[in-house]
Amino acid sequence: MGRAMPWADRAACRDSKRKWILEPSNGRENAGGVTRLFDICAGCPVRRECLRFALTAEFSVMGVWGGTTMTERRHMLPLDGFITRHENRLVPREPRGHAREVEEAIELFEETFAARRQGWRAFAAKEKEDRARKAAAKKAQASAAILPRFSPSRDVERDRGESRSR
Repeated sequence: MGRAMPWADRAACRDSKRKWILEPSNGRENAGGVTRLFDICAGCPVRRECLRFALTAEFSVMGVWGGTTMTERRHMLPLDGFITRHENRLVPREPRGHAREVEEAIELFEETFAARRQGWRAFAAKEKEDRARKAAAKKAQASAAILPRFSPSRDVERDRGESRSR
């Protein structure tokens, strides 16, 4: 993959056909896609290096990197983390302080990987159930719209009434 990321040649995702940049829809990642990508990250020998790259890049790294989503990384270390407010002025943070925060974030993400992966799985299952329920409701609504608008019992009584009046 290049000299900038020498570890990438050993990444579990290297030959994967998966789409790694998951664009959030409605402000959130697709849980099914995240779950599938986390499954690949679970066995990756360079997950820490990958995460370190995503956390230290000077730009917003989209997609799943190092077993984290873009949203998870932004909550842990916001992009504006290089600048802090001091006495109503913006000042750059000390690089060593930021490096320490990155290492602490990596440790936390690694410690919580299994739990976050399970959480994404549960969320994906719920999304799948919701989609199935909505599809069934839409199908029922479409069927109701197609069926003729009559009530057999009402029509039978109407026909009986017409035959009596003759």
